[in-house]
Amino acid sequence: LIVGIGSDTVFVFGDFWEQERHRKLDDRVAVVLMEAGKNCFATSLTTAASFLANMASVLQPLREFGFFMGLCILGAYLYLLVGLPVLLILNDKLSSCRAAADAAVSPLAAVYLEGKTEPDLKMKGRLSRRLGNCCLRRCLVAHSVSCFAFFILIVAIFAVWVANEITVDAGVPQMFPSDHNLNSVEAVAELFGAAEEHFTNDQIRVCNFVQHQRQSQFKSCAVHLCQITLEMPLTRIGRLPDEEAANSSETPMAECGCFPTTKPSRRCFSVSPQSTSQVWVTPRVVGDIPEAALKTWQESDEFRQFVLDAALEVNSWQAYQLLRDSIPQGFSQAADVTAPHFLKQEFWETGEQLSASYNVLPSFVIPVTIPPNSSAVELCHAEEICYCGAPVCTYAGERLVDPVMPNASWDQVQIPVPETSRRLEAGEAAHVAARLPSPVSRSGRSLSSGVDVAVVWGILVEDGSPLLGSREETWSFNVAFRPESPFTQRTLLQTCRQAPSQPELLVIRTVCWIEQFRQFAAGKDLPFPVHSSVFQQTFAEFVDGRVLPSGFLAKEFMWLGPDFELRATFMQFFVSVNYMTAASASILTLMQSWDKVIDDVNKDAPADVGEAWHTSQLWIRAEAESAIVSSTVVTMIVSVACGLAGALLFTHLDILLSLMVVVAVTGVTISLAWFMIVFMGWPVGVLEVLGLIVFVGYSITYSLHIAHKYQLHSMELEEEPLSERRRHAVVQALQSMASSVLGSAATTLGSSFFLFFCQLVIFVKLATVLFAVTFFACVFAILALPAALLCIGPVGTACIHLIPWASKQLAKEPSSSAIAASSTKLTSSLARKIPKDEISSSQKTQVFISSTPSAFKSSWPVAIAPEPFAGVAS
Repeated sequence: LIVGIGSDTVFVFGDFWEQERHRKLDDRVAVVLMEAGKNCFATSLTTAASFLANMASVLQPLREFGFFMGLCILGAYLYLLVGLPVLLILNDKLSSCRAAADAAVSPLAAVYLEGKTEPDLKMKGRLSRRLGNCCLRRCLVAHSVSCFAFFILIVAIFAVWVANEITVDAGVPQMFPSDHNLNSVEAVAELFGAAEEHFTNDQIRVCNFVQHQRQSQFKSCAVHLCQITLEMPLTRIGRLPDEEAANSSETPMAECGCFPTTKPSRRCFSVSPQSTSQVWVTPRVVGDIPEAALKTWQESDEFRQFVLDAALEVNSWQAYQLLRDSIPQGFSQAADVTAPHFLKQEFWETGEQLSASYNVLPSFVIPVTIPPNSSAVELCHAEEICYCGAPVCTYAGERLVDPVMPNASWDQVQIPVPETSRRLEAGEAAHVAARLPSPVSRSGRSLSSGVDVAVVWGILVEDGSPLLGSREETWSFNVAFRPESPFTQRTLLQTCRQAPSQPELLVIRTVCWIEQFRQFAAGKDLPFPVHSSVFQQTFAEFVDGRVLPSGFLAKEFMWLGPDFELRATFMQFFVSVNYMTAASASILTLMQSWDKVIDDVNKDAPADVGEAWHTSQLWIRAEAESAIVSSTVVTMIVSVACGLAGALLFTHLDILLSLMVVVAVTGVTISLAWFMIVFMGWPVGVLEVLGLIVFVGYSITYSLHIAHKYQLHSMELEEEPLSERRRHAVVQALQSMASSVLGSAATTLGSSFFLFFCQLVIFVKLATVLFAVTFFACVFAILALPAALLCIGPVGTACIHLIPWASKQLAKEPSSSAIAASSTKLTSSLARKIPKDEISSSQKTQVFISSTPSAFKSSWPVAIAPEPFAGVAS
């Protein structure tokens, strides 16, 4: 970027150096430093300001990037201001020495070149002028109004098109190309996850574990496959009867955790008054529960209560009383409970393969009659799945990291398993050999660390961040936090128990060591909260090597001193939100709910607890996306304002001309947005916003050069009509700056072309945006802005009386009569310096034309005037 942007300064200095060839060396260097330095200072300042405007962003990497680029642009300008004139002087001296050496070595070659150089040089100079003359006279000047209207219409169409097509990328920016293998994981998984069944041979039918399945569909499959969810560490829900329970006098009970497969239900219907309908409840059981035990449970009153609870959970409050009144008339379908099927489970993170029994019971039917005096009621079928000593499965077609459990708490259900029914037949129990191990190993770590909320006590965080760089220490321990205090222990336990009971927090699982510490204290016959006199000894015994039920060490949730003294801690709450797909608005709403709860905790907490706060990767992602959107507007405003200030300084406080430059830059920005959003089909994310912000200042450079030259030449031909002065100023501006603009654009594109071959998407997009903005900036600077200047260009609107140095400079410029007198004097002076026997009369005119400054050309006699350019009358 620096090479490309710095080349603009090189081209401007080179053009001014060639235009001032007629001056003495000292005067030539002084004029070039003054004129070219002033021009490039304004463009470099506006470009640097657009980068420095990123320091208004809340994102520290963007602030540092803008600061670094702004300093680089200003440093490149200062370096070129000092070093480039020296190189230009050396280049001229070397060229003169080489020409003299060639003439001295071969006089015949000089004679040959004398006959060939003049036509060649004349043809070369006239060719470029004729080409420019043709384009300007036949296109831009002749159709300026049409061209101006065309660009206004195009920008308006682009703006409306962008507004209709714009989409926001709420996810993490893509780092690799779309065909890269790191981006192919989800696409490949979808090819397999959507299938519900496949066949291994003609006799065995293997089915995937689906979200909705009735008993008739269940019977058609012999084997079922499922992937264990990665939402939580590898753990089993519920438990089966152990040997001690089997030897006791009481009936062994299997403990199961049950929840609806979808909440709210996707199978709902409306029932009108005086109508009778049926609500179906389909139970599904995952776990080694024998067929006889399920039959016995289906005939019990506990099963009817389970069915009623399942129906109430997915139906609205309007159907609550109707279902309770109708449950006594409910009945199971005629189908019997079948033998359980084999369910093969795989935990993707570790590759472990487990097995369990799987059964779908006959649907239970609840007949519901709507009273005649009531309104229509919406009823929903229910499908409840229970896990009895088995891990939770992910449904076919869904991502492994997506939440499987609904927001509501699990329902605990107990199923009696008599000893007689626990003796399975050999064929039925063949798959039980690979039963889930107990306890589950810690190797099954959670991949859901991105969807947890941590509530922290004992840590003080310094607010804010430095403008540049980062602090070495941004946190410290809170000396007010005293874990030995009974009030602190009560607050920790109360927070862990109350958070899951508040549905707006979306808590589905907690990891709280304080619960296990309470049980540990009870095992030692100590009351909870533990008294402060024995807390440290009891806590040290508890935390030393303690493994929590989640599979994590207890000390991983603590900041401990040398002797196991607790200095700070945090509790972990997993929420049912997907990190990759959740919208920022919903995450921010959830964060506000957590803010309210934690504020209530701090308000009621005693002084010994200190202030609690919460954090999550979800908050960071959502706040970053929201900050990008909000700070983009601020940064764009600051960048455009800096560009307007630079244009005002550059055009001698010509407000109208400066506004036209800013409008041209706005057109470039809208065209660039159209290119990215519509033409390329990119959603607006971090990279796209960065491209729009960064290149606002870069795109103003070309238009600013044209506007400055237009203003200088608009002060000539004061006696001519306004339209003629506009045309003269536009033509002269394009003649002097078009080659510099195009040359600078070419070097900028050439310096960034290699970025197209990078693997990282950020560099490829940066190169694409740079090529697009360079193209649009050139089009608007060479076509759109000149067309607008030909139609409504301001003339004589600069407030030069407010700038002392500008008025003095303009006062020093010679008048038309002085220029005419100087022209004759300069002609005779050149004639005296050139020997008559060496150069012909035509060559004298050519030398005069090539070495005379542009300020003299307006008063040249017709006999020696150069060929007209871009419609200027001869």
